[in-house]
Amino acid sequence: LPIFLCVSGTLAVIIGAFKDNKVQIDLQEGIVSGYSPDVEFLTSPKESTNDRCTSQAVIKVDLSGKYRSVSLYLEYGETPKQWTLDISDSATGNGYGGDNGTTGNMAEVHICNKQLRIYGNNLPGYMDASENGGLLMKVVDNFVKKGAKVNVNISDESVEWSRGRKHGHLKSEYLFTLNGQKPSYGSVDYNIYIAFNRVVAGAYRNGSGLCKATILLQDTPDISGMQRPVNLCSQGLHNCSTDAICIDLRRTGRKPYKCKCKSGFYGNGIICYDVDECATENGGCVHKCENQPGNYSCSCMEGFQLSEDGHNCEDIDECKQSQRLCDQLCINTQGSYVCSCKPGYYLSPDGRTCTADSKCHRAFGCAQICRPMTQGHHCACLKGYRLHPNRRDCILTCAKGNGGCQHRCKDTELGPECRCVSKYNLGGDKKSCIASCKVNKGGCQKQCIDTKTGPKCTCPSGYKLHTDKKSCLDIDECADGGGGCSDNCVNTHGSYECTCPKGFKTLSDLKTCTDIDECSIPSTCDHICINTPGSFHCKCRPGYENYGITHCADVNECTNNIGGCEQGCENTEGSFKCKCKEGYRLHPNQKDCMRADVCIRLKTPAKAQLLCQNVGDTNMCILRCNSNAHFTSDASRTDYTFICNKETKYEWSHNNKTYVVLPSCSDAVLPPGFKRKAVFLMMTAEKCRLKKHTTDNFKENLLQTLHKKKRYKCTKLCHVQNVSLQCGTKRRRFRQTLSKQKTYITAEFEIEVAPKAPTESCNINCTRKKTERRLKKTIKRLRRSINKEKFSVIFENIQYGVRKRSFKAARTLMTCRKGNILVNQECISCSIGTYHDVEKDICVPCSHGKYQDMEGQTECKNCPNQAEGKGVLGAKNISDCAGLCSRGYFADDGLEPCQPCPIGTYQTDIGRTKCIPCGRSIKTRGVASTSFQDCIVKTICGPGHFYDVESESCKDCPIGFYQSESSQNFCIPCPGDTTTDGGNSKNSSDCKNRKCGGYIGLLRGRLESPNYPGDYPNNVNCTWFIKPGKGRRILIIIPEIFLRAEDKCGDQLVMRKSKSAFSLQTHVTCVSTERPQAYVARSRNLWITFKTDQKNTGAGFSIPYVTYNEEYQDLMEDIVTDGQLYKPYQHQQLFKNRYLLSILLDVIAQPIKFYFYANVSKTLVPESFFKLLQPKVTKFFD
Repeated sequence: LPIFLCVSGTLAVIIGAFKDNKVQIDLQEGIVSGYSPDVEFLTSPKESTNDRCTSQAVIKVDLSGKYRSVSLYLEYGETPKQWTLDISDSATGNGYGGDNGTTGNMAEVHICNKQLRIYGNNLPGYMDASENGGLLMKVVDNFVKKGAKVNVNISDESVEWSRGRKHGHLKSEYLFTLNGQKPSYGSVDYNIYIAFNRVVAGAYRNGSGLCKATILLQDTPDISGMQRPVNLCSQGLHNCSTDAICIDLRRTGRKPYKCKCKSGFYGNGIICYDVDECATENGGCVHKCENQPGNYSCSCMEGFQLSEDGHNCEDIDECKQSQRLCDQLCINTQGSYVCSCKPGYYLSPDGRTCTADSKCHRAFGCAQICRPMTQGHHCACLKGYRLHPNRRDCILTCAKGNGGCQHRCKDTELGPECRCVSKYNLGGDKKSCIASCKVNKGGCQKQCIDTKTGPKCTCPSGYKLHTDKKSCLDIDECADGGGGCSDNCVNTHGSYECTCPKGFKTLSDLKTCTDIDECSIPSTCDHICINTPGSFHCKCRPGYENYGITHCADVNECTNNIGGCEQGCENTEGSFKCKCKEGYRLHPNQKDCMRADVCIRLKTPAKAQLLCQNVGDTNMCILRCNSNAHFTSDASRTDYTFICNKETKYEWSHNNKTYVVLPSCSDAVLPPGFKRKAVFLMMTAEKCRLKKHTTDNFKENLLQTLHKKKRYKCTKLCHVQNVSLQCGTKRRRFRQTLSKQKTYITAEFEIEVAPKAPTESCNINCTRKKTERRLKKTIKRLRRSINKEKFSVIFENIQYGVRKRSFKAARTLMTCRKGNILVNQECISCSIGTYHDVEKDICVPCSHGKYQDMEGQTECKNCPNQAEGKGVLGAKNISDCAGLCSRGYFADDGLEPCQPCPIGTYQTDIGRTKCIPCGRSIKTRGVASTSFQDCIVKTICGPGHFYDVESESCKDCPIGFYQSESSQNFCIPCPGDTTTDGGNSKNSSDCKNRKCGGYIGLLRGRLESPNYPGDYPNNVNCTWFIKPGKGRRILIIIPEIFLRAEDKCGDQLVMRKSKSAFSLQTHVTCVSTERPQAYVARSRNLWITFKTDQKNTGAGFSIPYVTYNEEYQDLMEDIVTDGQLYKPYQHQQLFKNRYLLSILLDVIAQPIKFYFYANVSKTLVPESFFKLLQPKVTKFFD
């Protein structure tokens, strides 16, 4: 007898008196009723402490016995919030479609807020079923609400759901494998885990609103139990034809049913007409076709039988079926047979028996029958034959065994002519018919080729033919030489892919790996990017410190021992300044302070003389260059007079200008060169196409033209440089006279003439004038040749004529070669101790730690075996490199000779005038100590701590500081606005930027976890809000994401409609994945939150998004939900390449641009990517 159960307020009829298949859970009262040995409570419900439905339960269902599916009937008494249902293949299902690798066939269904979300497993091929490139397979929005009664059914590889008239079904091999899984995917598992008002893995992710749940185990899937409209089809309450079927449409929420004519009939379902299949190509029958109501059947002529396909006819071998057909010999023929006799016998007119030798046959030669007549004889033929015109032989007709034809037979004068029906080819014997590839694809699995002997099966590239000659087997290209891959080879069905280690990419041949130059993208590093094989690293400019791998921020040097300043310190962007108290001023070492009323001792420059004397309270020095030497600042000047007194604030001054470094002298003087900028227009009948090498080619050919012809006066001392070529011209007078068949190329360049060496007969002044005249003549004669249309340039194998009167030249400029500066129309070499700053065109003293012992140089040499910054400013030789006091030493002026720091003091810097005391009478291990680490203290402090001299104990570095060394008395501040997650930090990598969130771009932008690409900080709560313009929607792409899920998903990223935690969700995750994913936002606006806890950290994410016109919504969903978008390795790399990803975003924002990129980007973007997108884009625009 049936048992009537009240389920979710409705009446469900369950056939069969099972008492062990139903369990009910009241999640408000905490009561369980019913029993099943296959249901085990892992967490039992408890009575809610309030009137709300907040109790939780977790059960394990074993489907290895007589029950093979489970139906859940859920009743919501309140608005559902967060996770109210979680069904998982694994005991560690976390509500995000993951279980940390506990099982290999993980699948999960959950209800979170109002959404039903279905996740599949990651077994081979799962990408084909993916909706986003990950495990997500289906999302149903607004599935539940307050007071809803819903049903979810789980069976092998199947999920069904219903609420009222809203029904759905998803069947896939990537869902729950409840009939057991392949051993290669892990141990066989028949269990599912179900959590109510929480996730299976733990109560750390929970919800409320589900009040009652009924678990019903069944031997077959069923979602009956929910109250639905009457099934008019099953009750016969419909008006469908008897030749139609009635289809129940209650799930769609539209009309209750529809009628559909059965196969073999046509019509509207209410009236159905029989289809006469025989009227079209004889129904595919090769002989006879008989139409029947709703069907048809094939039959064969006598002598043939129906083949297995039910359409073709095959010959019957009558001779084998019966040995009594013929008296002596039986010969089978197509569609019949022929009896024959042994030698000495002749076939009787009955065509079967044989008679002894006949005089009639011998005398008249009849082929078959010979009848003696009173006046001679008469030859005759057996039935189905006709007599030949020679009156002796017999010709077979179509009446005998279909003329020996397998299909069609036509009688002709010469005998039967055989033909085949459609899709068959005539065999070599001209009688039998061979099925072509059009018949069941020739039985081939992949490809079929018609041959004379019949269909031949072949396989596409990447497959080989099986021994059965029909099916195809995948070729493992990787097993034989690695498929030609330079690194890794991954076999796929019918093909293979070459993959590269991280930091590398494949070239256009898709086989060879090459380094990715991350530095080619300007935004990779804040300051300096250094590419390395497979990676890169960022370097900051002096005064800045690296954080978050790629970022740089100002270092506040003043927080560390006041920047090493003696008295005061002021931080500046990228640097700092030391300050002194009143009555003091900075020492030249820029750190120590000295009395404000003392003049600094001057140092004599190279190739100069310095005469100093005191005149009262004024110090005065006269600087002169040696004979034959000149000042590099003013060659005509013979001396400089410097004074230092109270009026100059005790700074050395000349003509009210303060000098820290004195002018330098050089005895190398050269004549200048001359240059002029010029421009002309070249004409061509070809389309203007300028490539990168075109400019170099033009420069080389123009120079050759000027050198070869003496009339231009342009010898080897003449050079062409700074060439620029552009298509077209801005000069109106030439644009207006240009014909449509020609185009202009504008050529801009410089012609420079270098000077010859001066001689006794022609000094520097003479040489200068000659050089200037030579350039003037070159320009004049070049202009004359162009105006007479006698000048052309040949490059790229094309001769370009120069447009008449298009030549223009700018004014003449004097130049000096590098290492020299122009002073009073002469080129003077930068002196020793200095170098030529080419950009500023001045001579600059060598910085500390560098020297220069030669004139006319563009850079200084490093001092050997010295730390950076050691040595005097403007060092002229290696001896000057040791001019400053070393670390652990001091002197009154910071210059050698120096004294060692006494016991109890140390000095970490160079060129200092004092040493730093350890404090509180603490001693050092000896003299010349270079660090506080040399101070003998009571305890040694490890990294992350510092020694507090006052308390004589170790203390933790506070938040925002770190210390990587032991035995230090200070902690280093984090750069810029970065800080640490807590105290006791030991490394600069602990410094993290916590800034995040805010309103971001209307059209496109990027979401980045704080401190990206470095590890994100603990305890952050970031919120971004995307509100696109009117009529636009949002698409999110996640190239990769790194979150730590070990702490029960304490770090999570959520994308939803609004700030309400219960609003419509687009994406939720707390796990890492390197596989790209993409989402079309399920709401017009997006509210994105990223929360972290205090336990773990990870690299985080950089997620681009783009908005698009909502007219493209169908196209976007078609692209994004296609698993092939994410499956190939080459596509995955495209998502991770910022430049290529920008192309994809551009196409999404404006899909019509697809055709542009498809033509110009094939060397950058995999061809398979365009093949995937092209039919989708073309179909949409068509």
